[in-house]
Amino acid sequence: YGVVMVGVNNLTDEDPVLTSDGKFEDPSLYNNYGREYTARYTLRF
Repeated sequence: YGVVMVGVNNLTDEDPVLTSDGKFEDPSLYNNYGREYTARYTLRF
């Protein structure tokens, strides 16, 4: 049998916190895509 895994990144589709000059504090933590869905199926035999 296999295993199905699903996930959602940024489920509530919140915008990142910006500094006073309108920039991201840490660009590696945020992207411009908003909500992202993932799915994985693993089959072992």
